Amino acid sequence: MKCGVITQMCKHVKNLVSFVAGVRAAVAPFSAGIYQPRYEYLSRMSRHAKKLRDHDINPCLAETDATTKCMDDNNYNKDMCTDYFLKYKNCRKFWHGIMMQRKRSGVKPEMPSAEERKKILESMGKPY
Repeated sequence: MKCGVITQMCKHVKNLVSFVAGVRAAVAPFSAGIYQPRYEYLSRMSRHAKKLRDHDINPCLAETDATTKCMDDNNYNKDMCTDYFLKYKNCRKFWHGIMMQRKRSGVKPEMPSAEERKKILESMGKPY
């Protein structure tokens, strides 16, 4: 019985030692003053966040960035960024309509690629 308890304790100690070693390895670059470049932070983004930053998936990336910049510049006062919110909302509404129309027509992929969207906007002018 005691042999089993000691074996269990040994396993826990080994796990703890390997955990501490992993933490030390992860913290070492920060404690040494070596910071990771921006692209490595992006690689740790969630899958959903990566999709939102992809030009082929998110047709309103420029409007999103403009809205975020406005909010940052105006200390997150939403009243100052109303125009940016409206542009973003109209952009999403426009591209959602295009996507639904393509879906009903059986066109794949439903959302046009970034190049196709650029051609559509050049032919129509900016509709939003």
